[in-house]
Amino acid sequence: HSNAKSEGINRVIKLVARNAFGFRNAENQRLRTRCVTTRQARGHLRTVQL
Repeated sequence: HSNAKSEGINRVIKLVARNAFGFRNAENQRLRTRCVTTRQARGHLRTVQL
């Protein structure tokens, strides 16, 4: 078994948190993180399977 999925999500959360220092409201930062990590369609991150 691999923990790659959780490691990938953690990487995205850290990246969003780093980019979200400009948010004045901590709730907005939390919502942005949740939006990025829970959406289904991430076309730019999806790899093509042959």
